[in-house]
Amino acid sequence: MEEDMQAKEVKGVKARKIVFFQIASIPLLAAILMIVVHLVKQCTWMIVLETAAGTLLFIAAVNLILNILSIVSGKNLSFPIRTNFMLTRMLLPSSLLMGRALFSHDVLHKSFITYSNKVVNSKNAKFKGHEILLLLPRCIQNADCKNAVIKDILLCASCGKCDVSEINKIIAGTGIKAAVVTGGTQARALLSELKPKAVIAVACERELVSGIIDSHMVYVYGLLNVRPNGPCYNTRAYMPDLKGTIDSILEK
Repeated sequence: MEEDMQAKEVKGVKARKIVFFQIASIPLLAAILMIVVHLVKQCTWMIVLETAAGTLLFIAAVNLILNILSIVSGKNLSFPIRTNFMLTRMLLPSSLLMGRALFSHDVLHKSFITYSNKVVNSKNAKFKGHEILLLLPRCIQNADCKNAVIKDILLCASCGKCDVSEINKIIAGTGIKAAVVTGGTQARALLSELKPKAVIAVACERELVSGIIDSHMVYVYGLLNVRPNGPCYNTRAYMPDLKGTIDSILEK
């Protein structure tokens, strides 16, 4: 019951918050660029730099509009994933900074995760099992467990005290690779080693936002963990969302 309540709280945070602040950040960045243009002495290299910055800002604005249309229509109208999130990353710092005047970091991060998932889902991409990597946080394993599932998730003793055994059952026979990671550095190393086409990541707000931005070359589906005991201790995965995400992207 507590997991369901936390999941509903997460789903209650809409993408529109981060969308609004991304839209608001465009004229702010444009104004900053114009001020720089007037203050800095003009020379050939500076003109080229200012033109490039203005062009990138315009393309980022177009990308945001296409993302909004994709979310509303459910159709793939946006740029490819790699280009999409490189452009989104341009607007994210300023939009988060502006949003802090009204909302907490957690609310803004949840809104961005919702936004990102909606954009990725609008592409309706399907993947073979071996093309999907499931990343789980270290804290999803029971704190008293003696089995080092960080090295191999199949070493789980299936005692039922955490979600690892249930996750093993869900992915059994699908070909999906799963790994428990200690943080972003290990996650990035796995991405580099395994080169998946899609990542399903279960983590807290901060880790998911960082992971989505850092992993812009692949499809990332971010699922917030459930924290019945507080952050970073015996956390859980919300199984309906995990199963639903796998079913929606796994090529039958």
